[in-house]
Amino acid sequence: MIKANPIEVDRDKGDFHYNTDYEFDAGVGLSEDVVKYISDVKSEDSWVKDFRLKALKTFEKKTYAHPLGDQRS
Repeated sequence: MIKANPIEVDRDKGDFHYNTDYEFDAGVGLSEDVVKYISDVKSEDSWVKDFRLKALKTFEKKTYAHPLGDQRS
């Protein structure tokens, strides 16, 4: 049996990030609160906010097809 030699990788060279301070933070995910927050930040008219909330409700009713098929066990 052939035994593979481990590859040594200097992980510190690729471990970089930029410190970024965002003026607005809607958090993670998409919910009714996030849609309201974004609409308020953008100072949108109420009809636009209502339209976006209606679109979110429509989106949430859609079925989700998992890319790997049925994952229920």
